[in-house]
Amino acid sequence: MKISSYMDCRKALRTANPEINGNALRPSKLAPNVQVVELLHDVHNDGLSQPCAIRVYGADLLTYYSDGCFRVTNGGWPTPTTIRILNTYAPLDWEFRHRGGKLEGRKIDNQWRELFQNAVYQ
Repeated sequence: MKISSYMDCRKALRTANPEINGNALRPSKLAPNVQVVELLHDVHNDGLSQPCAIRVYGADLLTYYSDGCFRVTNGGWPTPTTIRILNTYAPLDWEFRHRGGKLEGRKIDNQWRELFQNAVYQ
């Protein structure tokens, strides 16, 4: 399933777990060791909806918010596998890479820039 937005993330939860309801925190498996999960607590949460995250080995690599923002991290794993997963589930028009052990991202056709852990992007 292609996930590149908050709505895609929510749809993946509902598709994999049709019995899920509002506040349930039941992960859905997307690929080996890759899950989509609902988050109860997050500093950027608007209080109206629960963020969704792409989780790998317990690390929330991409978190999507209902306002269109997202948070990205490599979870401390600057590996080709992490980049492959980030680019598979990246927001529309975004791509990621590691350079010098640091996570970088860009909107397609823009310049690469370092992305900071726990920062929120749009």
